[in-house]
Amino acid sequence: MVYSPMETNNKTTFKKFSQGYTFKILMLIALSLLLLIPLSMIRGLIYERSRTADSAEAEIMEAWGSQLMEAGPVIMVPGIRTEQIRTKTERDGEKIEEVKKPFTMIIMPQKLRIKGRFHHGDTQAGNFFRAAVFGRTGAVRHI
Repeated sequence: MVYSPMETNNKTTFKKFSQGYTFKILMLIALSLLLLIPLSMIRGLIYERSRTADSAEAEIMEAWGSQLMEAGPVIMVPGIRTEQIRTKTERDGEKIEEVKKPFTMIIMPQKLRIKGRFHHGDTQAGNFFRAAVFGRTGAVRHI
């Protein structure tokens, strides 16, 4: 095959350029930028999966209850409190208005002794995720 002097000149120029440090640095930068695309896709997938796992764990915990808390017996007595409000007006004189407000009286023991132990129960599974649930054994004594 016969090359014209112009083609030969272009090939030698490209060959010189491709063997230089500038070309190598530009190729490294281009490859690094190109590899950032799958890296960002993987990061997005990891973030999405962790959010899905967190929401599945929250769903399991919601079904089993939220925080572990021990409390004693409580009596709640609903009631209605009546208040009289007096207002003075020039035209009507003194006016008395009754307002009824609901309230709840809470009665609790003065002393409460709770003996018990929290234990790790079975692991409950959601669709693909698992979460630990807890139980309690013991007795409650109030005075």
